[in-house]
Amino acid sequence: MFPHRRIDVGPALRSNGPHEGPNASSATKRCCLTRTTCCYVGPVAADRSCVNRGVLAIAAVAALFAASCTSSADGEELREIDIVTVYGSEHDSADEEGAFGPGTAAGEGTVGSSSAGTVEMPVVGDAPTTTQTSAGRSSATTTAMPSSSTIAAPATTAAPATTAAPVTSSAPPVTTTTVAPEKWIVGLLNQEGSQSGSFPAFRVGVSAAVNWANGGGYVPGDRVIELVPCISIDATTSASCAQMLLASGSDVVVHGVDAFSEVSRAVLDVSATPTLGGIAVRPNDARSSNAVLSVGGPPAEHAGLAAAVVSQGFGSTAIVHDETSVAADLVAEFIIPILEAAGVSHVEVPIPVDTVDVTAALGPAAGSDTDSWIVVTNSGLCQPVIVSRANYGVTSAPFFSSSCTADDTILAVGHLMQPGFFTTELVTPFWYDVVSPDLRDARSLASAIIAQTDPSMADDQLALMGYVAGMAVIDQLRRGGTSLANAFAQTAPQILGPGELDCGQSVTFPAMCSGDILLARFTVGGLVGPPEIVNGIRGR
Repeated sequence: MFPHRRIDVGPALRSNGPHEGPNASSATKRCCLTRTTCCYVGPVAADRSCVNRGVLAIAAVAALFAASCTSSADGEELREIDIVTVYGSEHDSADEEGAFGPGTAAGEGTVGSSSAGTVEMPVVGDAPTTTQTSAGRSSATTTAMPSSSTIAAPATTAAPATTAAPVTSSAPPVTTTTVAPEKWIVGLLNQEGSQSGSFPAFRVGVSAAVNWANGGGYVPGDRVIELVPCISIDATTSASCAQMLLASGSDVVVHGVDAFSEVSRAVLDVSATPTLGGIAVRPNDARSSNAVLSVGGPPAEHAGLAAAVVSQGFGSTAIVHDETSVAADLVAEFIIPILEAAGVSHVEVPIPVDTVDVTAALGPAAGSDTDSWIVVTNSGLCQPVIVSRANYGVTSAPFFSSSCTADDTILAVGHLMQPGFFTTELVTPFWYDVVSPDLRDARSLASAIIAQTDPSMADDQLALMGYVAGMAVIDQLRRGGTSLANAFAQTAPQILGPGELDCGQSVTFPAMCSGDILLARFTVGGLVGPPEIVNGIRGR
């Protein structure tokens, strides 16, 4: 299996992340995946026994010099690395904390670490739209590793002189030539360890797909896949990651979860390197002209909820969402146009993300007398909204995003959500009773493959989304290479979702290859199937 490479341009996680922070004294050390390890760009590590391969390259920020290293645990040669670490600006909690909802700082209830089985996609939060550091923040710094960290080759000694004639042989010398396998270099930009949310599960899912392919999951003789993850924590490092992935020689880039994609996509969209596969998080992701994204994410779900209200024949709706710019943009781009085109009246009700008692904030929705509600808040606000809605005596039909249908929410307030409508892009066990056996089998197979890389992520929804993205990219590379024009032309199966990839379905959102969302009614007896497939992206 070809080893992974990893680029990490953000400050380290202090307590539960991949390595210690810039001011930490402990050695940088981390074996991150089963049978594959990653080189983390961080402080000098005296012991790099976990390091498998490192690549450092950066444009416009710093030069990163890389050299291969292999795992000493495998009994192979260990080579040290000269590393330059780029640390992003310090976070201002007043600007960026809770960009994906309260409690989403690294290691605290973040997506990708939840055991609930349902992903709360980043549907809320404010993210900077520029790489400029704001007042009160320290600028990015560059720390060079001492040259002594590189192990020099041992000195050689001259051979002793001899007067004896050499013995010759008529047989030609036998030489052995080892040819390195051809490879695809796949860059991955993903956000981890950020105050605006940490999403390592998506990287794990992509890695699982790559490990499966390299381990013989595809026809022998294909090129191996080398995955190069770059981890961002803020706008500065998001742009740096995009530049580094391009400079590292990536054939294609996979777009992971990135709250700061307005700056990273600005770099990637003008490059010659296409983004094949990944997840749409913000409206600008969906509008990209140099990407095809295999997971619809919040844009697809928001559009699907609006299409569901229309398809069910409702004439008015209250849209309850987080009071953040990202949430407002998603509602404005993907919900309201669909409602207005169908003549459905609406009222917007933003809820402050730090609200403890949502009763007052929810008053305009309760008094709107609409015949339906669309609830797209983060998971932390779901239960308060559901309880307050019941206390107001509202009986209009609610449509809930997947962030509000986690197992713990259903267990606590499910009786207050009936009758209502649930949506999901990828199948969870909660949906097993109403979906086809093929979808259940596909989900089980994907979970088993992810478990080979990280057993703790086997049922994580974001890891499954990463797996879908990885499989779509690998399939495209096998069939059509890196051509963006031909990407997914034959519609690669979504594997875990209800439909197939259709990258030509929207002129307005050309990067959206997935728009199908499952919709089912939720009653006292549970979900009522079979689910309906709704799509608010196609044809727009």
